[in-house]
Amino acid sequence: MSRFFSPVDPVNQVHGQVQTYDCPDVAAVDVFLIQLSFGIAKAQKLPKLLAQYRADQDTLLERRLWLTMTGERSGVVR
Repeated sequence: MSRFFSPVDPVNQVHGQVQTYDCPDVAAVDVFLIQLSFGIAKAQKLPKLLAQYRADQDTLLERRLWLTMTGERSGVVR
């Protein structure tokens, strides 16, 4: 499928070392963080893969922070 007709918005993509994540909101990031935590638990004896999982985890945590800081806040009067 062409990237021009992809259902994934390129603005929401987070490119990690292991894979590319579609992160339009905090809930999506949380799902990927949970999946990565399982991967980290299973990869304890594979240091290279473990480092890649942790790098992806750091990247997703940065995306989550950015989404949290730029998202709508309840109770804020503009």
